[in-house]
Amino acid sequence: MNKSLLIVFVKNPVPGKVKTRLSEEIGNEKATAIYLRCLRILREQIIPLDCDIWISFDRGIGDDTIWNSPRFQRRTQIEGDLGLKMYDDIRKAFKLGYEQVCLIGSDIPELNKEIIDQAFYHCGQEGVVLGPCYDGGYYLVGFGEGKLKGDYFHGITWSGSDVFNSTIIKITRHGQAFEKLPILRDIDTKKDLPDGWL
Repeated sequence: MNKSLLIVFVKNPVPGKVKTRLSEEIGNEKATAIYLRCLRILREQIIPLDCDIWISFDRGIGDDTIWNSPRFQRRTQIEGDLGLKMYDDIRKAFKLGYEQVCLIGSDIPELNKEIIDQAFYHCGQEGVVLGPCYDGGYYLVGFGEGKLKGDYFHGITWSGSDVFNSTIIKITRHGQAFEKLPILRDIDTKKDLPDGWL
């Protein structure tokens, strides 16, 4: 077992169940194709990482072939809101003996191996790391051993535009140092799509 773990939160690519805001603009099939493209880009970036990788599904482990590899441990998230799901997976990882744990979303085409490597480095330095999104959320959260607090994931309006700032307030209230990664764009609506994706 590696001492570092990357957890990737994914959804099964079922039309009408992924990228719902984008689906309203371009239709379910195109939105699902966009999400699959994001997954393929992410897969190529994370395969070379020097860490263990969990693929954490929101609705049970799917039959897709993207993650069918010994490189990935496939798991299912618990019931509850996003904060509870994230906290549960990260807490379980530390209980298993991991010393550094980063969790990412799966719809950020700009996210690359170098940024994730930076995140693990900062987990070992400041102890907490966050990667902000332009929409006010975050695409990555990471912790060094002993730095995880359940409070960081409670009382957050996860669909709102203040997720990153609310989390920073909670972190600083604990007197915890943290590192902020480059700001990236996640794909929620048509305006978020890179040039040439439609």
